[in-house]
Amino acid sequence: MALLSGTVNRLKPSRVSDGSNVSMRMTRYGGVIVEPITSGTYPLADEGSYFKVTNPTMGTGITAAITTAFSATAAFYNVRNTDSAGGKRLYMDYITLICNTVPASSTSMQLAVTLDNPGTARYSSGGSALTPVNTNMDDTTGTIANVHAGAVVLTAASGSARTVSRGVLRSAIPVAQDAVMIQFGEASNVLGTLGGTTALATADNCGPLIIGPQQDLNIHLWWPSNATTAGVWELEAGWWER
Repeated sequence: MALLSGTVNRLKPSRVSDGSNVSMRMTRYGGVIVEPITSGTYPLADEGSYFKVTNPTMGTGITAAITTAFSATAAFYNVRNTDSAGGKRLYMDYITLICNTVPASSTSMQLAVTLDNPGTARYSSGGSALTPVNTNMDDTTGTIANVHAGAVVLTAASGSARTVSRGVLRSAIPVAQDAVMIQFGEASNVLGTLGGTTALATADNCGPLIIGPQQDLNIHLWWPSNATTAGVWELEAGWWER
């Protein structure tokens, strides 16, 4: 019978260099001490796997298209996993949007999320290319994500495209300084009401979404009845790659 063995270390053991052979850390009752890699995001950041992206200039947002209905070829946010087949997957964590300029005549703010395995990048034109950064200043690991946001134009969806989430982010016209969070993974409580005429902090959970190599995730936003004024939004997004 195969047995697991290790060293009892009730106290934190000494740090060792990468590539070293070490014994498993055990409790004094023979249990294996495990540091869950998905228990919060700090372990992911510590190993250099967690990335973020923001709009380039604080206080200056990114202009969305004037979009009044869902379109498979219009998105506000597109991220492509550029790794080669068999490589890393990209795990979405959250996207936060802060309203700088209100889409003045809109009656609500609608959301859909799609995944696609198109063979070639879905991004075609428009929007702004954003530069992700590793959140571990001690780590030089680069990202596999190619990110665009704003008035993004996509190529036609492939036959593999999947609609994976649908939500309402605002049930009334958005308000300047609204902070809207789109979350992925674990469900959480909404931080505020959806309607009203004062700035709100709200959250919508889309569940877990995973982007494999050479695949795209698209965040589609639209504002019914918005005719003339495009919304402008600051952005922050976070994800991990493993």
